[in-house]
Amino acid sequence: MKRFTDTNIWKKVWFQELSPEYKTAWFYIKDNCDSVGIWDVNIPLATFQIGSKIDWKDFIDNCNGNIYVLSDSKWWLIDFCRFQYGQLSESSNSKPIISYILLLKKHRLWKAYTEGINTLKEKEKDKEQEKEQEKDAGKKKKSNSEKDVHPLYEPIKEAFLSKNNDVFSNWAKEGTAIKQLIKKAEARFPEDPEAFIKTVMEKYYKLISNNNDKYWSGHPFTPSSLNSSGIFDRVLKQLEITESTNLDNCDFTKTVPEGMF
Repeated sequence: MKRFTDTNIWKKVWFQELSPEYKTAWFYIKDNCDSVGIWDVNIPLATFQIGSKIDWKDFIDNCNGNIYVLSDSKWWLIDFCRFQYGQLSESSNSKPIISYILLLKKHRLWKAYTEGINTLKEKEKDKEQEKEQEKDAGKKKKSNSEKDVHPLYEPIKEAFLSKNNDVFSNWAKEGTAIKQLIKKAEARFPEDPEAFIKTVMEKYYKLISNNNDKYWSGHPFTPSSLNSSGIFDRVLKQLEITESTNLDNCDFTKTVPEGMF
C-alpha cells in the first residue's frame, strides 16, 4: 500500500526530540496502520521488526498528542486521514472517500474526526465520571445494605459453613433461613438471642451427629433445615428434656458451644 510521507516531520521539534528507536516506532506504526490511521497493536511483532525494545507508554507521551489510544488493542494516528486525503466530506461521490468515512464510523471516530479529538476526550471523560458516580452509588448502596444486616447474621452463617466445607447449595435460601432463625431467637429469648441461637445450633448439631438415631442422622446441618418448623420445635423439645426445665427459663450462657461462633 502506497501512502504519502510528511517530509517536514523532521523539522518538527517534538519529532526531533525522539530517540532513533522512537522515530523508527513512529514510522512503523504509520506504515502498518489501516487506511484511516488505526494500528492493531502487536507489540511483540513491532519489537521484533523494529529491532529494539520500546517503552510504548513513554513513546506515546512523547508523540505530541498525535497518537490516541482507543483501547489496548487499537491506537489511532489522529492526523493520518487529513494528511493522506485532505478534508473528508460525506457529500463526496468518491468511492475511496466514502469507504474511509465508513471505516471511521465503524471505529466510532467520525465525530472525533469532524469535531476534533477533544470531542472524543470529553466523551471519555463523561464515561469516567459516570463510572465514578456508579461506583459511589454502589458503595452507598453497599453501605446501606450493611447497616441492615443483623450482627448475628455473619457469625451464624460462618458457624454453619464451617461444617459444610464453606459451601451452601442454595445461598439465597440459606440466607433467608438465617434471618428467620434470628427473628425466632429474638422472639423466644429477647434477653440474649445470641446465647439462645448458639444453644439451639449446638443441640441440633449433636442430634444429627448421633448415628444411632435414625430420625436425626439424615438431616443436614444447614440454616434451612434447622429453621423448618418441625425440626426447630423438636430441637427445642430436646433442649427442654436435657435441661430438665422449661426452655424459656434456661440459662443458655452455660451451654454456649465452644468454637461454634
